[in-house]
Amino acid sequence: MIHASSRDLWTHNHSQINFWHQSHAAQITCISIDGQVSVSKSKLQVTKSTATPTSFSPLSAVNTLSSSSSYPKLFASSTLKLHPHFDLTMSGGSTHPDPVFAAKLARRQQLNCNAMVVFAAAMTAFYFTICIAILLRRLCVDLGASRKPNTATAIFRRLRASALANIARLPSGGYTLTVFGYLVINAIVTLTYLDNDNMPLLSNMASRTGWMAIANLLIVVLLSLKNTPVVIFMTSSYERLNILHRITGYTTLIFAIVHSCSYAAVFGAQNFLQRLLAREEIFGMVAMGSFLVLGFASAVLRTWWYELFYYLHVVFWILAVIMTGLHQPEPSKKILYVIFASAGTWVLERVIRLARIIVNSANNTVTLTPLPNGGTRVTLAKVPFGSSSGNHGFLWIPAVRAIETHPFTMVATDPLEFVVAAHDGFTRALHKCALESPGITLKGSVEGPYGNHPDVKGYDKVMLIAGGSGASFTVGAAVDMLKSLDTDAEIDIEFVWMIRKPSKSMLTPVTSQY
Repeated sequence: MIHASSRDLWTHNHSQINFWHQSHAAQITCISIDGQVSVSKSKLQVTKSTATPTSFSPLSAVNTLSSSSSYPKLFASSTLKLHPHFDLTMSGGSTHPDPVFAAKLARRQQLNCNAMVVFAAAMTAFYFTICIAILLRRLCVDLGASRKPNTATAIFRRLRASALANIARLPSGGYTLTVFGYLVINAIVTLTYLDNDNMPLLSNMASRTGWMAIANLLIVVLLSLKNTPVVIFMTSSYERLNILHRITGYTTLIFAIVHSCSYAAVFGAQNFLQRLLAREEIFGMVAMGSFLVLGFASAVLRTWWYELFYYLHVVFWILAVIMTGLHQPEPSKKILYVIFASAGTWVLERVIRLARIIVNSANNTVTLTPLPNGGTRVTLAKVPFGSSSGNHGFLWIPAVRAIETHPFTMVATDPLEFVVAAHDGFTRALHKCALESPGITLKGSVEGPYGNHPDVKGYDKVMLIAGGSGASFTVGAAVDMLKSLDTDAEIDIEFVWMIRKPSKSMLTPVTSQY
């Protein structure tokens, strides 16, 4: 039995030996040298002539075939050479890697690790630069600086609008600069610390893009969390990071696609596509397929069928992380550490959210009241700490959906009220329950609060515009603004609410009290 620890071919002129990898090595199961030679354990069978050595090695195969009467001239004018990418051992012996190729792999591994250190440092510095810019801006506001748009701001906004008119819907110039900086850092790190004299360019890019996909995985997770540490220094909320989460997710997907296609091209060029049947490669292909499903669900299903998108997102995310770990299980490569950190962070945040639901469910109930035009007023007996009008929380009512939580805006906090428009799924079932038993009281809880409002200090006028049930946010935001302003503050708040029939609006009973 022969083992090989790399991804290339052992060749002799027009002859070829095919390797199928198992675990960290590869067992030679079939050899083809002009005739057909099959190897099974220690028995060597030759189609045109046979020999049965007591043990098998590349050299014993050469000697046996050279001495056989059917192949007297096969190796007369040539020599059998091992491709330097392979290290072969005798069955039952210890591994003796080819020192030249092992050194090349070690150098590339070190270069990849160096690139990841640079990536982590650059991303950390970039993050704190953004935080400092946000804090300085708010400090200027607190010190009384004017918040009226100046000439530079107006020019920047016009340029951004022109550049992004047909591209992405980024909400502000700050987001544009953030995305640009993130992509530039990724591009620079991908193309640096490459030694194309040490290893071929295609092989280097296949390896590096795999590392970049893993490195970005942790960023994707941090930007997806409801209780993410990213917003600590930004005094913001997770929903403002959602667009960045999607962009980093698509970037990770692109790196994974390039990684997969590049290695497939390497194997194809070596006439060695059977390497893709190795166990670790199959795990990698399953992970790649899972990432593709995640990308499709985010791009297509998210706005069309949110509940299906959510379930696919969670299930295939878990599958992708597990398969990625099985694809690169060697601790020495340090890839597992990033995977464990990403998975552990995601699981920990889920545990925290579950704990908050349990705590807020103690002695808590919800009262359902049907409203006009498919609306439902949900009133909770307890208010989560830190809640304010215009925030949102994830509502849990086990009698309606036992394992689901859904986000809704807090219209009022004394008592805590939500106004829910009936569409499909949970909201339709909630409204049906309210119609069948008006005023019914059920066990429930809420996880939150989340969200914040723009700081209106320094502005002379604020205009709030909403359509239909969107007023559940603007009403709460207006109420919270009025509560937060100083008693001597002079500010004009204009509320614009567009509805078809005010008398039949489901929010009329709620807004009438203001």
